[in-house]
Amino acid sequence: MLAVYLVKNGYISLEFVPRLTMGAALLFQLLPAALVLNGKAEWLTKRWVVLASIMALALAPLSEEAWLNILHIQFQLVLCCVLLLAFDVPRSAGGWIITTFVLVLAPLSGLAALVLGPLFLARSLLDRSLPRLVQTALLGCSGLIQLLFFYSPSAARGQLHSLAETASIIFVRLGVVPIGGPLATAFVRKAAIDAYLGQGLEWFIISGLGLLYCGFLIWVTWCYRHTAVFWIFASAIVLAVTAFGGGMIASPPQAWFDPSVSQRYNVMPMALLGLGLVAVTYYQTQNGRMIAFRLCELTMLTALCFYFVPNPVVSEGPRWSAEVARWRTDQNYKLRVWPRPWAADLSAQNRPCRPPTRENASLSEPEYCESHWLATVDQINLDIANTTLR
Repeated sequence: MLAVYLVKNGYISLEFVPRLTMGAALLFQLLPAALVLNGKAEWLTKRWVVLASIMALALAPLSEEAWLNILHIQFQLVLCCVLLLAFDVPRSAGGWIITTFVLVLAPLSGLAALVLGPLFLARSLLDRSLPRLVQTALLGCSGLIQLLFFYSPSAARGQLHSLAETASIIFVRLGVVPIGGPLATAFVRKAAIDAYLGQGLEWFIISGLGLLYCGFLIWVTWCYRHTAVFWIFASAIVLAVTAFGGGMIASPPQAWFDPSVSQRYNVMPMALLGLGLVAVTYYQTQNGRMIAFRLCELTMLTALCFYFVPNPVVSEGPRWSAEVARWRTDQNYKLRVWPRPWAADLSAQNRPCRPPTRENASLSEPEYCESHWLATVDQINLDIANTTLR
């Protein structure tokens, strides 16, 4: 809305808008790192832990879809909420201003922050802390405003997955990716898709590995129940189960098990698992610390490997200045935007939108209508189902 106002009133040109939105997204993307640098917690007393924590948050593999994306600042704000949950409560006015800003804005920017409410409440009760209860109230009140005044269900969601499916998706996206790298991920992804479609012994093996991996994460989380690691890992598990158990846009199985598709769902739990692993190194003895540190190195090296094989759908896009120039010569032209195949309709035509239901989904609807968005999502899902993914 700010960009629209600035362009409409001549304060900035249409060509400058991407710089404005990407700049704003960058500020929010730097916020978790700023909290780590200024936060107070037992496990942040060593400088190398601070540096490793920032790298874990910044180098989550297969997260380019959320980089410098103003639509996805909600994920950065959720990471900030988890950091506040794992840190000591602020003791200064400035600390409480930042805390209030994060806990109020996070639920208003998306629903992901709401699933952290029970964890904030649990820590408030376990610590018997009034400041923690204030944090919970800030998050809860903002979430209530979101639900009452802004939230509406989407026809593109509501695809619930079974326990075995959810565990298998988590295993591939959050287990294989950070440890196995691109080659192992490609192999396991294909094996998981074939196994699910076949529903035979192979699916029993894949789902069994998924359940074992999730059980291992829960066991590690419980082992560190008296430290901040518990709240970091618990947040990662809750967010992963919520996203992969029913929060994803309805899609075919080929998309479930492909971490390069819908990368935004990977960002929060992947970054938090890396952060939790860094925190584990602080609490371990010398031998255990060395093993955990080597795992941290491996996950960061894997992230760098994925950096050189990005998803082509999100790694490139149209030249915005050329699109604007073409639109200025024909204002009915629909500007191509990132990522493909989306387009923006900036024409002066005012066409009404039909209710966003599956029955009304159509590519003939205006690009700014949710009914058109639903039809485009359906087309993308069809392409995914009919194409051998890389």
